[in-house]
Amino acid sequence: MALPASAQKKRVGRAHRASFYDLFIADERWARNPFEVYFGLPVTQYMGDIGGTQSLNNWLGFRDISFRTLRPGFSAGMNYKYSNRFTFSGLSSLAMWSQTDKRSRNERRGHAFSTYGIEFSASCQYYFLPIKNIGYFTSSGRTGRGNKTIPWGLYLYAGAGANLFIVNPNESLKNDHRYKRNRHVAFVMPLGIGGRFELSQQWALEANFGRRFMFSDYFDGFTTQYSTHADVYYILNFTAHYRIVSSATFRQGGKVKKIKRRR
Repeated sequence: MALPASAQKKRVGRAHRASFYDLFIADERWARNPFEVYFGLPVTQYMGDIGGTQSLNNWLGFRDISFRTLRPGFSAGMNYKYSNRFTFSGLSSLAMWSQTDKRSRNERRGHAFSTYGIEFSASCQYYFLPIKNIGYFTSSGRTGRGNKTIPWGLYLYAGAGANLFIVNPNESLKNDHRYKRNRHVAFVMPLGIGGRFELSQQWALEANFGRRFMFSDYFDGFTTQYSTHADVYYILNFTAHYRIVSSATFRQGGKVKKIKRRR
């Protein structure tokens, strides 16, 4: 006996609709695979006792930003996703920082330097806009895609670490009696904001921008009596992430069921 059109429509809707269990398990897939590795290409900017704007009014430091002194680097690390809101991250960055007195209010002084450093830090990321990606689900033998998918998120991060660096001064800076030895270790406090976009269940892209508050005024190997703050630097980091998974499985009804995409 044929069912009415309305009943057939409801049956089809139920066949294509993922159960609450399916959606919950898919959304919480990070709980089974919380670790991921990543690598990135950071861009650095230094602010300290060398360089800066020609004017004493630097607009809270924004006028001290110099695109010609941006420098590249390389970073790698590992994330542990504790919950949908919190992620713990370990980062190591090999980078370069540079600055010169040219075109600054201290141009006559003629100092310039390049610093090569390795930063090791640990931070906590708080997703104020968390990722809601339910992934793939199965229902009545069919494979589909959920409608409530938000594969991107925004977060704030804060942490602590250290920077091991070597300063390479020019002759003017090297001959200044206020210049110190070129090898240093400084504690840093990273603080910033970032965004994440998930390409798939295993791959994601991130970009974050942060300031490093340093407990040293010798990131350039140099300080003066007019310096009232420690040196700082900024990092804009673009990273690619890979989630470490044991197998592409979902647990349903006490059994592990491997989900295969339809060809």
